[in-house]
Amino acid sequence: MKLTSVVIAAIISVWMSSCTAQPYVYTSLFDPPKSTVIDIEEEKMFTDHRVFSVLACKSDSQFICLLFSDGYPYFAVPRDGILETGLSWELNGATFQAIGTVEKPFFGTKVEGIVIDRLKDNSDQPSVRFIYSEQMGLLAFASIEFEATSGQGRKITYVMLSGERLLEGQKGFGARK
Repeated sequence: MKLTSVVIAAIISVWMSSCTAQPYVYTSLFDPPKSTVIDIEEEKMFTDHRVFSVLACKSDSQFICLLFSDGYPYFAVPRDGILETGLSWELNGATFQAIGTVEKPFFGTKVEGIVIDRLKDNSDQPSVRFIYSEQMGLLAFASIEFEATSGQGRKITYVMLSGERLLEGQKGFGARK
C-alpha cells in the first residue's frame, strides 16, 4: 500500500513538472504521501489512485466552482457578495451552506476562512466540508461519511493546500482577490 502511494506521488510529481500553469496541490494531514491535485488547464483532478475529469466555471458564471464532467459541482461559492454564516446556495442540484468561520495559523500565516458544507442529496447532512478564504481560495476539504447506525459524522479524508506551495505565494483554487 505504501509503495503504491509513493509510486503515485512520483507520477504526479513528474506530470506536474510538465504543466505550464501550476496545478493546485492539496496534501493529506494524516498520510502525507497522498495528495489531491487539481489541474484546471488539463481539466483533471487526481486523488489517491483515481482521476476525475473536472471543469472550472467560466469567468462570467455567478459562481467560482469546480464541476465534475457530468456537471455535478464538487465545490462552488458565489463569485460576488459577502460569504457569511447561514448563507446557502444551489448549483446544478447541489446545495452548499456556509456553517461558520475559522481563524487559524496556516503555515505561519493567520488565515480567516468560512466553513462550507456541500449537503447530501435531499438531506441536511454534509458530504464534503470545505474551508474557503476569499483572499486565499480553497484552503482545505474533507469527505464526510456517516455511520449507518448512529448517524454520527466521521471525516474520512482531510487535505490542505500544500504548505510548500503556500510559502511560494500560491493561493488555493478560486481565490477572489
